[in-house]
Amino acid sequence: MTTRKSEELAEALGPLLQPDMMVRLMKSMAFVNVQTPAINHLLDFDTVKDDVLASLHALERLWVFSMNKSVRKLILAAI
Repeated sequence: MTTRKSEELAEALGPLLQPDMMVRLMKSMAFVNVQTPAINHLLDFDTVKDDVLASLHALERLWVFSMNKSVRKLILAAI
């Protein structure tokens, strides 16, 4: 969803972010990102398994963050 208050939203989310989370700001959107390892899909799974699991863990953390009541309140206030 888009908002005209993306800068305000990014600033408000700042204190709620975990240390490795960052807000990426665009004109009408704010994204929360966590850096994950690059996964070479051409390699066999056993080779990339740890990186895949780390990425899935990061995805779960972002989902939990997005479902936090304080975060949801800020997002809804910005739309």
